[in-house]
Amino acid sequence: MAKERNELWCTELGPDPLNWSGEAPLPPPTWARDAFAPMRQAILLADAGDLPSSLKTYRDAVPDRELNDWFHLHAQYTYKWRADLVGIPSPRESHVPDDERDRPLKGPEDELALAVFARDSYRCRYCTMQLLSPKAFKRYEHYLDREEFCLAGKANPPKPGASLVFSLVADHLYPRSRGGLTNLDNLVTSCWACNYGKMDYSVEELGIADPRERPPVDDGWDGLRYQRLP
Repeated sequence: MAKERNELWCTELGPDPLNWSGEAPLPPPTWARDAFAPMRQAILLADAGDLPSSLKTYRDAVPDRELNDWFHLHAQYTYKWRADLVGIPSPRESHVPDDERDRPLKGPEDELALAVFARDSYRCRYCTMQLLSPKAFKRYEHYLDREEFCLAGKANPPKPGASLVFSLVADHLYPRSRGGLTNLDNLVTSCWACNYGKMDYSVEELGIADPRERPPVDDGWDGLRYQRLP
């Protein structure tokens, strides 16, 4: 578990900057990465109309509660742990006024965002994890009873942890809030954990390598954006 909010370090990140990842704010642990395959399989089974097998796979092999806890207690606060421990100044002082910022993306179906996801084969450019399209999660919510899988859930029942850890966003490498441009060169595919964990800091400030220095995987993975019929 994470330390209390007033503590100085996170148990997942650790107190020694020499042991921190130089590529992602907080790489998902192995057990979280291992949950991707059964989540993908559950959606594929549902797409094929086999809801009983899909639900069994989801219930038995996707640790949603643990994924939810890892995201909420650790990943989304990584910028805070890193900044506090090494004394990185808050980026708020370098924020530019809203009317001087480049245009925002219109969600994950924005044409530019889709181009970013396709270029990056729906993988996080920071932690390299395979990700799922929001459309895939929306379909799965439609297939199942909302008590089983509800994307709007907050606390009771909790939002599915898989939708937090395996969802994607087009991340402004240099933050838009600080003058970063909304263009193909400044955008990379990011999982929510890396996106929230980076927040408004630059990769240089957090001690993370520029992901553009590593070429994206090019294998045609599409995040199950479209239903795959048998």
